[in-house]
Amino acid sequence: MTPGREHFWWALLSLVSLQLCACTLSGDYDPPNVDDRPAPEAGTSAVLPAATLGTAARPAEAALPAELVEPQPGEGQQSPSCSSSSELPGCELPRAELTPASARCSADSDCASGHCSSGRCAAASCSDGIRNQGESGVDCAGPCAARCAEGDPCSSSMDCASGLSCPASTQLCSAPSCQDGLQNGTESAVDCGGSCAGCGAGGACHADGDCASGVCRDGSCATPSCDDLVRNQDETDIDCGGLCGACAPGRACALDSDCESGACQDGSCCGGQEGDCTRCARRLSTSLQCTSNGSSAEVAAACNAFLQCLADQVELCPRRNSPGCSDAGGVCDVSRFGNSSAIALADGIIGTAQCNF
Repeated sequence: MTPGREHFWWALLSLVSLQLCACTLSGDYDPPNVDDRPAPEAGTSAVLPAATLGTAARPAEAALPAELVEPQPGEGQQSPSCSSSSELPGCELPRAELTPASARCSADSDCASGHCSSGRCAAASCSDGIRNQGESGVDCAGPCAARCAEGDPCSSSMDCASGLSCPASTQLCSAPSCQDGLQNGTESAVDCGGSCAGCGAGGACHADGDCASGVCRDGSCATPSCDDLVRNQDETDIDCGGLCGACAPGRACALDSDCESGACQDGSCCGGQEGDCTRCARRLSTSLQCTSNGSSAEVAAACNAFLQCLADQVELCPRRNSPGCSDAGGVCDVSRFGNSSAIALADGIIGTAQCNF
């Protein structure tokens, strides 16, 4: 082809291209709609001409519903960066999952069992020396048959070995105590009874000794009283002394006010018993004393010395004239205490206490 003719054909091709572009870009251009084309007859192919498809979506994408097609960023937009936040659209939450048994690992922390051996996660067991699989302590409680020893962590007393408890304050298996907030050991109620202090009124009990009042009735500690036939409260003897009034002669006492006779000597109320005629000889005198009747200092001293001798020898002198007491050669031989006036005055004092000789 000559150069002149070649130039002619290129100029003609350029003119046709310009006209096609002008038609396409004009407002009157209406591209053919695929839906408007007549349906193909049976036995014919439904493939559209390539010119009609133009820039249609790729076959793989055209087959997906619109809601499942991942939107592409528009012009000037950037794809979301998932390196800093997992809440951006299109980003997935990072998942750090422990590898199961037999999976590859590089450290114990990689494994759900907490045990990486020779590059593989070992299965949890009750003898691996690791606290795992819901165990309360290392290889004890939880799914393990062994119970936990003293000092091991626990969530309830059932986690602990026999005889041990799990106080809420420590969450450690411990031996029973009277301050652990649990009913254990020999206690009849929480921290009282048995080997602990007696329970207060209303506390559970198995025996009188479980109660502070010393009275257990129908499984419950009774309120102490002055007629419960038990020495409790501040009583010095059973149902007497302290708040419960004076005690009879011979009953236990701490103060003179604990006694009906008004005299407490050596922890026992004076009066009423044969031995008290000597033991309390100097305490029982009220209307008559060794200084009465204008007695001289010498007579008063001898009287008091004789009565003191009787009080010091209660076993040999339960009565003034007991054999070996005040008779000749006795422990309180009257001949050792001066004249008869002093002895007569002492005998009068003993008589006022209604004691026989």
